[in-house]
Amino acid sequence: MIQRLEWLSKVAGYSAAFLVFLLSFLVAYDALMRYLFAEGSIALQELEWHLFDLSFLFGLSYSLQRDAHVRVDILFERFSPDAKAVVQIVSMLLLVIPFSLFFTYDAYAMTLQSYLQQE
Repeated sequence: MIQRLEWLSKVAGYSAAFLVFLLSFLVAYDALMRYLFAEGSIALQELEWHLFDLSFLFGLSYSLQRDAHVRVDILFERFSPDAKAVVQIVSMLLLVIPFSLFFTYDAYAMTLQSYLQQE
């Protein structure tokens, strides 16, 4: 089971990298069309936001698994391995999980509203 999750995280990480690559071309194309030809596309801008969201979420699982996420290492680098593990667990419990629950609740409310409005 753990090997499957690690494989899935690896696939998500590579997918995030591809999405960022694709996103950079879409943003450049959109900017060129808008500023050189005065032709913008709302649908393309929406697609850019969705690709950004996916790349962030996929990249998050990949970076957390490999302990490559951004943090302030001023104090953390001086901690023992046990203290680092405690900080990781506490930060997950106090920051990541509540944020995920809030995000899920808020996304559900917006999705339900869009569904009821038949968007």
